[in-house]
Formats: sequence, C-alpha cells, structure tokens
Amino acid sequence: MNGLGELAGLLALEKVAVALAMHLKVSAGVQTDQLKGLCEFVGEITGVPVCRSTGVGGESSID
Repeated sequence: MNGLGELAGLLALEKVAVALAMHLKVSAGVQTDQLKGLCEFVGEITGVPVCRSTGVGGESSID
C-alpha cells in the first residue's frame, strides 16, 4: 500500500487486485471499492501519504 515495500520488491496490493479484476476478470478476494479508503488509512497511520498521481488510491483515482 502507498508504495511501502516497493524497494524490497513487494507488489502493491491495490494495484495487483485492480489489475486482476480488470484485465483477467479474476477476483483476488479484495473489495476494490474499499481500496481508496484503505490507502488513506494506511497513509494516516504510517505517515506515508498516498501519491497524488496513483491511479488506485490517489487523487486521480476513479471512484
């Protein structure tokens, strides 16, 4: 979430879940409609804000 773990080679949960749902029509068991709120919550508790240009959780995301 929010870029945490990228330098360690971890994939972003929100991006993987949306990609699976949109491109492969596969459910990852993630409620994608809740991802933006989750990204905001993670940003609040970690102090790492959501990147504004992030397509899933940022300001440019589609609700």
